[in-house]
Amino acid sequence: MLAMKAQRPQVHQRTDRKGTYWFFRYWQEEPLSDGSIRTIRRFHTLGASSGPNALTQLEAEAQRLRGDHEGTHSARSNGGPLNTMA
Repeated sequence: MLAMKAQRPQVHQRTDRKGTYWFFRYWQEEPLSDGSIRTIRRFHTLGASSGPNALTQLEAEAQRLRGDHEGTHSARSNGGPLNTMA
């Protein structure tokens, strides 16, 4: 079993891509079949930060704390290509 490390990812606003949105990143460790552990950097979009359905920063932070983000993220392993996770 993998030891859990305490993480407190910060919610950030991204404005340099299509639209503006709230997101956060965190680390996740996955066991491999050979017994080693691979560390993956996860990225999760919380929602729009501007427009008609925009979240405030406090709403985005509350959503992150509730854990409403399971299953809707992308991952980048250390030094590996970006993979879309479902």
